[in-house]
Parts: sequence; C-alpha cells; structure tokens
Amino acid sequence: MYQEPKLKRYCCQCGEPFMARRKSAIYCSPACRVAAFRTAQNARAKPKVRSKKKQPTEVEIPELVTCIGCDTQMWLYKHNKQRLYCSSACKQRAYRARKDRGVNVWGMYHAHS
Repeated sequence: MYQEPKLKRYCCQCGEPFMARRKSAIYCSPACRVAAFRTAQNARAKPKVRSKKKQPTEVEIPELVTCIGCDTQMWLYKHNKQRLYCSSACKQRAYRARKDRGVNVWGMYHAHS
C-alpha cells in the first residue's frame, strides 16, 4: 500500500510543528484553522461607532375597526392599514363565500358553466 510522504510544517496560527498530509496544509488542526479565520474576520470588521441615543419615537395609537367578514371589533395599527379581516380564517371564509356567489377575486361577476 502506497503512503504519501509526510512533510514537516509549522502551523501559521500557533507556530507548532506538525506533519502535513498535503502540500497545501498550513494549519495543524481544524481548531487553528477556525481561530485563524476568526482573527482575520475580526481584523476586517469595521469598528462599531456608537451613535447618540435614539430619541424615543412617537407612541403608536391603534384604531378600533370592524372586520368586514364577521363584524368583530379589532385594533388596527398604523403599520397595518391594509388589514380588513380579523384573522386568516375569516379572510378565507369571506373568499369562499364570494367564490360561491360567482364573484371572482377582483370583484367582477363571471358566469358558471
């Protein structure tokens, strides 16, 4: 059975001698390889600049609205203005009712064949 000759090398991370199995080996262990990668990442990382304290944002006051599917009261926040139904189940129920009446998604009637 053929065995490749092992090369004596020095680890680029810790400096310890080791017997390399490949010509391209530069680290003695996976731990040294990971440590070298992490130190390179930290060196390349941009230094974090601490900004001034953020001013508190305006408190969002919800609006009380009615679900168009089941007439349940629900709170509607400013970031969620498109919400018309109180839940996914209610939305699906309304869609199926429209579908049964012959109204398509866009609100136009179509003939059943």
